[in-house]
Amino acid sequence: MCVLDAYLFDNIDELRMETEKWLEDYNNYRLHESLNGKTPAMLKYGQLPNPKIHSS
Repeated sequence: MCVLDAYLFDNIDELRMETEKWLEDYNNYRLHESLNGKTPAMLKYGQLPNPKIHSS
């Protein structure tokens, strides 16, 4: 069993899969205040973010 913050995972593969999903979301869909409301992907590729809405 692996622990990441307050989450319990059954195995390391499950942990890796969830980490990959989080990184995808963080880099491609979440707007960053430090990047003037853009995502890292928007800065790199000049694209608009996916219309997903995030509360954080």
